[in-house]
Amino acid sequence: MTLRIGTRASTLARAQAGTVADALGAELVPIVSEGDRSTESLASLGGSGVFARALRDALRRGEVDAVVHSFKDLP
Repeated sequence: MTLRIGTRASTLARAQAGTVADALGAELVPIVSEGDRSTESLASLGGSGVFARALRDALRRGEVDAVVHSFKDLP
């Protein structure tokens, strides 16, 4: 079974998570968050953690085995 690593679909996140995936022989699973889709302000979407929430939810649902994202996306 291949390890599935969830990451934001942004270029930066895929590049950073790709380093981890390559080292582990894992598959990257890009995840688009509400923050990525919306044109609303981050404050109106719930503020801090908007991008990381989608990754945690995918992990809880079993869609990925681990998540990698930028420290800047954490509350």
